[in-house]
Amino acid sequence: ALALDPDSVTGRVGLSQALLRKGDITSAGDELFEALRRHPDNALARSALGELQLWSGDFAHGWDNYEARLEHAEMRRFPFPRWNGERPVPGALLVYSEQGIGDMMLFASCLPDVADVEQLIVEAPERLLSIFARSFPDARVVPYAGSERPRWLREVPRITAAISAGSLMRLFRRSPDSFPPAAGYLKADAQRVANWRNRLARHSGRLKVGVSWRG
Repeated sequence: ALALDPDSVTGRVGLSQALLRKGDITSAGDELFEALRRHPDNALARSALGELQLWSGDFAHGWDNYEARLEHAEMRRFPFPRWNGERPVPGALLVYSEQGIGDMMLFASCLPDVADVEQLIVEAPERLLSIFARSFPDARVVPYAGSERPRWLREVPRITAAISAGSLMRLFRRSPDSFPPAAGYLKADAQRVANWRNRLARHSGRLKVGVSWRG
């Protein structure tokens, strides 16, 4: 593709991703920097560079460049001023849902860092509503509505600012030290925990093996 069109941004981004899979991080970065040299304002190349920087642990530059994803046409937008961390926030601050369930669980680690707001409104996928409501009792958790206008907009108080969930990382996770200790910020359902304890207790004396994984 690049032989046919050296200016192809998608070609250089694709080559960069292929080089990354081979473990050649330096060359992968070189391709993205070359794409940006040719097209400084290209959102695809900028966000791809951000992902590469995050992968390599350069969180400050990575999250800054990852913000370019918001310029893509398919990204959702709300008619409220963008929040950039200013405090205090009069009225309500909306944190709206972005990407998949695993991403939202990661982004939610920043919610305890959001302070000095009259009300925090967190939009979440249906499967995360109950666990987010338990884990962040000071926030109002509302359902993700996809591309449709959310019904809950008519019921919430005055929203004065909004931010995409993924953009919280740029404000609160700019270095490895800024990530919270692994004490856990999501709260399990107490009744389900008790049910499983009782169920496993019936098999006392037998080996119990749990299988877990992480992304």
